[in-house]
Amino acid sequence: MRGRGDAPQVINLRTLKPLDRDTIVNSVRKTHRLVTAEEGWPQSGVGAELVALVNEEARCGRSRLGLGLG
Repeated sequence: MRGRGDAPQVINLRTLKPLDRDTIVNSVRKTHRLVTAEEGWPQSGVGAELVALVNEEARCGRSRLGLGLG
């Protein structure tokens, strides 16, 4: 990634309540990327909520891809 000039950021969400919305939104505004990894369903999970948050607050209109592994 860095060879292309990208600088990834890692945010470790230790808690979901309260959710650190500002950190997430500011990171997406800076990187124009959001990747989540979780054990759960691709719909109605934490990742889906983060995508909704980013689409509402970062205003960067991104697509969503959910992959089930295993």
